[in-house]
Amino acid sequence: MLLNFRSFGACRLSRASAVTVGEHRILQPLKPGQIVSALAYLIGADAAASLAAAIVPVRLNSDSWGDHMDRGTLHSLRVVLPRPVAQRLSGHSTVGFTDISPLRRWLTRQTFWPIPQLRIANRKRVRRQMQRVEWVD
Repeated sequence: MLLNFRSFGACRLSRASAVTVGEHRILQPLKPGQIVSALAYLIGADAAASLAAAIVPVRLNSDSWGDHMDRGTLHSLRVVLPRPVAQRLSGHSTVGFTDISPLRRWLTRQTFWPIPQLRIANRKRVRRQMQRVEWVD
């Protein structure tokens, strides 16, 4: 169950199988392959064991949910809305990308106006784009 997720394009979610828990809804994505990351998630013991067994050799990113479904590592995937875990706009990825250009590396270290404000505005824009959902009945 993904507590915060991103997707390229609007993530298509089914209302038909939705379960309401308090102020949140647990929904099924129609195309799990659209979901390309997850900031926070809950995994049951059986799914965790299946993922652990499939880790070596490394074939997939850890949060390539559609690929895990296609390989049979996971059998179901659900998302929670509204997202109970928020993403920090000031945080940096822990993935450790190394192919950052020297200019971008320099810009990320700058603290003078308007560089930090532009970085935060860009992160907000990207977050809005990657957190769009489309309801399907």
